[in-house]
Amino acid sequence: MLPWSLRSAARRLAAATRAAASAAVAARSPSPAPWQERPPAVEDREEHQQRAAVWDDDHRRPRRSDFSCATKASEDHSGLTRQLLDFQHDTVDETDGGYDPFSQLKERFTDFKQRNYVENFTNYQKLAEQQTPEFMVVACADSRVCPTSILGLQPGDAFTVRNVANLVPPYEHGASETTAALEFAVNSLQGA
Repeated sequence: MLPWSLRSAARRLAAATRAAASAAVAARSPSPAPWQERPPAVEDREEHQQRAAVWDDDHRRPRRSDFSCATKASEDHSGLTRQLLDFQHDTVDETDGGYDPFSQLKERFTDFKQRNYVENFTNYQKLAEQQTPEFMVVACADSRVCPTSILGLQPGDAFTVRNVANLVPPYEHGASETTAALEFAVNSLQGA
């Protein structure tokens, strides 16, 4: 059921549509002035009865399929379809700004590789052989929260698990990625 204000707006819209449709029909065939009208003939009475049968009993409005005139928008829509087909979206490659997030990410990686990796090469060699973290951190997956930056950790200092809302669900609800990470950390990783 529609709210009262929408219902009245729908009725006004339907009345305006009916008025426009009857005005369009009247514009096509000029009718005599009211003082020149003749009494309805037998054919006119039959036509009137057919028109009356077209109206819905509930709301006294014509059925949509029985309108003889169509709106201009429904006559030819090929122009609109052509506009939609010809429309092109700007992609990351086509923008004029020159901002490419992947190239920036690649530059950050090469910068890390040249500065940090080369300077701490022996530490990374030890980490490649075996990880021995002192801590396990369950952190939120939110990109604004970086547990290594917040806690001042270096690679290999903590075994980090990130999930939504940094939750550790009870095991009674079944296995999850967090419980699997806990099991791996306890059973497979050796603390220093």
